Amino acid sequence: MGNVVSMRIAMLMGGANTERDVSLASGVEVASALRRAGHNVANVDLAMEVDTSDGVDGLFVSTDPPGWEVDVEHEPPTHEEIRQLRARHPHTVFAPGVIDVCQGADLVYPLVYSDAGEGGYIQAVLELCDLPYVGPTPLGCAVSFDKLTAKRLCRDGGLATPEWRVLEDGDTTDVVDFDGPWVVKPVRGGSTIGVTLANDRDDLAAAVESSRRYGTEAMVERRIVGREFSLGVIGDEALAVVEINTDRELFDYVAKYQHGAADEVCPAPQNDDERDELQRLAVTAHRILSQGAHSPSRMDFLQDDDGRFYFLECNGLPGMTSTSLFPKSAAGAGMDLSQVCDRIVRLALSARAA
Repeated sequence: MGNVVSMRIAMLMGGANTERDVSLASGVEVASALRRAGHNVANVDLAMEVDTSDGVDGLFVSTDPPGWEVDVEHEPPTHEEIRQLRARHPHTVFAPGVIDVCQGADLVYPLVYSDAGEGGYIQAVLELCDLPYVGPTPLGCAVSFDKLTAKRLCRDGGLATPEWRVLEDGDTTDVVDFDGPWVVKPVRGGSTIGVTLANDRDDLAAAVESSRRYGTEAMVERRIVGREFSLGVIGDEALAVVEINTDRELFDYVAKYQHGAADEVCPAPQNDDERDELQRLAVTAHRILSQGAHSPSRMDFLQDDDGRFYFLECNGLPGMTSTSLFPKSAAGAGMDLSQVCDRIVRLALSARAA
């Protein structure tokens, strides 16, 4: 892998949140890829106590430890399952021993989703502890994880994005003053959890209620019918474009994480001008949303029948499961998972040293 110097990397994953399974599956994939690239990696579940009574050195291993295999189920963990998990360590996001492992690493790779990871809390703690890590700063996390902020910033930066309204707690659907169909989603969240389509006002009210199970603010967005694309970005470089097709009503939790539930084509069938424009827009969004000159992100877009691209969302901690889009985008750019993960960690550490 070019530079053969290996690192000790703390792979943070899991946590007590609705995207726990996706995070664990991503973290295990990345940890294995980094070991193949020659690094020593410690698998760390943010929600589980780590036994550090013998120190942390033995946790950083060059081969995949048993018992970490994870399958993403058809449904995310329930609220009750999350509640029980949080009850184990009710007063902290970091289970006992987790920070000790991070302090024993050369680099921390956080792949924890939800508010704790994507919202910037974990990154803020790592900065307070003066620990180098992969991914955007707390600010970059905060602005990309909040869909309202991300859409406003990208719109103000010249990117088209579907028309929207945000319903705060107590608002009715009367504030939605544009015609459907609509897409309704939580303002903060990922993996399409809580996302629903609505065709009429009755559907809309039910969709907003469903979204509010995952946060009091619900975003109602005009549905753009057209082609759906996603692509990875590393710093100022866009990776290959992936086109997403699914027979399901939308590209939901099942379509994303169950093999065969979606057809993802990479490189996407586009002419050169379309590809270049979409890659330019992705890098522009990465910059506008402060994702970092040495960090990865994944950008999602729609293209309408007139050929116009619309920014949808940014994922500052891209999923890395066996069905995820970022690894497909990297593969289309000529990098397997070990190569792209090795590149990501080396860029992160070099940025810290600069």
